[in-house]
Amino acid sequence: MDMFGRSDSDFSDAYVRWGLRTKNNEDLRREYIADTRPMLEALGITVPADTANRRYL
Repeated sequence: MDMFGRSDSDFSDAYVRWGLRTKNNEDLRREYIADTRPMLEALGITVPADTANRRYL
């Protein structure tokens, strides 16, 4: 989950403004969770809480 960087990153929002990215870190993280959680749960894998053992929120 921390592979997307900090949710409150100033650079992440700047990259979106400059057109280098289409989404900021927080939006990418939410999209990743929404895409992968149902697949993992369908496989019977228990998914930990989104904030468990996280460095960046």
